[in-house]
Amino acid sequence: MKFLGNQQEIIRTDSLRIVAGSENFVEAQFDFDEDWNELAITACFKNGDERRAVSGVRSGVPVFVPWEVLKPGNMYIYLEGYDGNVRVTSARMKKPVVVVKNGAFRCTEVSKPPSASVYDSLMHAYWLAQKSVDSLIEN
Repeated sequence: MKFLGNQQEIIRTDSLRIVAGSENFVEAQFDFDEDWNELAITACFKNGDERRAVSGVRSGVPVFVPWEVLKPGNMYIYLEGYDGNVRVTSARMKKPVVVVKNGAFRCTEVSKPPSASVYDSLMHAYWLAQKSVDSLIEN
């Protein structure tokens, strides 16, 4: 996701679909106007009753969105910057980021290795056929 911190507003500048349940995958990247220069910036993420903060946000550098807020619902983002003297805060986003429900269902088994490729299946069939021919020749 991409955002612009423009004065005291947060504006989303992309339209990526955000799906619930991801960890260390969904990123937020913020670009800031000059009002945010030289400030230590924290991004606060809120979805329902869950609130999580990511500090050390820098212009143009993506940060991972905390997994706790990546649940179905409306996620809001708030920014705060401070330099020891000046504090800049943003208004809450006018339009939330909608986090959609994922398509997962409860798995009862651990994942197994992926199915063989078509090539591997054909090579295995060839090997079995060759093995049958060899056994006929030997007898």
